[in-house]
Amino acid sequence: MINKSIPLVSIIIPTYNREKTLLRAIKSVLNQEYDRYEIIIVDDGSTDNTRNIIESYLKNENIFYIFQKNKGVCAARNLGIEKANGEYIALLDSDDEFSPDKLSIQINIMKASNSIFSVSNCAIINENQSTKNKYNNNFLVSEEQVINNEIPLSASLMLFRKDLCREFLFDEELPTANDLDFILRVLTKNRILFIKDELTKIHKTLSGNRISCDYEKKIVGYKKVLEKAESGQYIFNQEQIKHISKKIYLQLGQFCSLNSNFVDGRSYFMKGFKISNFSSKLFKYYLMYTLTYFPPLFKCTVQLGKSLWKYGLVKT
Repeated sequence: MINKSIPLVSIIIPTYNREKTLLRAIKSVLNQEYDRYEIIIVDDGSTDNTRNIIESYLKNENIFYIFQKNKGVCAARNLGIEKANGEYIALLDSDDEFSPDKLSIQINIMKASNSIFSVSNCAIINENQSTKNKYNNNFLVSEEQVINNEIPLSASLMLFRKDLCREFLFDEELPTANDLDFILRVLTKNRILFIKDELTKIHKTLSGNRISCDYEKKIVGYKKVLEKAESGQYIFNQEQIKHISKKIYLQLGQFCSLNSNFVDGRSYFMKGFKISNFSSKLFKYYLMYTLTYFPPLFKCTVQLGKSLWKYGLVKT
């Protein structure tokens, strides 16, 4: 029996050519202890076998399928939110999966703390190993923790009340960095609760159809977030603007270099170094900057780094 006294949660699953992982995501929702939810699958113009592999699941009256022309993940999420019937919205990327107690724990903590937006902890999974992030307590997220990458950020970790979406939707002009932008905009008017429990598995791979491997899109996305930060679209003081600018300049230096645009890469690295205090945490960026003057060595080092990451010997 479905307990209608508990709030309905709409789980939005955007997907694009993910026939190999989509069923895993769907099954992780169907395995939830929490029994009052709907699944809205938004197919962002897939050209693979996506529709056929989920056909049998569409007989479930709580699973809905929407097809749209390819517009990007943000447009897919926004369309799903628009069609959602739930009091709460949960987001799940089609290559990730929820733990069985995801909804029950996250909803109960939010209701007990009167929170309208929460982000859960997660485990990071690649082809050969799992990385876990340990936290001792739940806490309210600060802008500094977001800027400093002190908490995991992914749409698959978010759960929030639908009425929040009267003001905040995903920026459809951002091909990447959209999760970061969304969180920073929400923080301008709302408190965000971080939940220490690992309630989602985030799957990462260096191959396949992943936007995170598309450096040109990452460059576009992070440049737009930088423009927003420096134009005051997030509520930052000058020190925070300087700090996020530094972070994004260094990221852009890395993305340009990985995309073999070494001239622009060095330029962004230098902008980041000029507003940074010297720190061992910047060693990776100093090394990459130096190696951009020796492209063959740079590419060999990148390949070595990918191999070490694949087997869990280094973190990203």
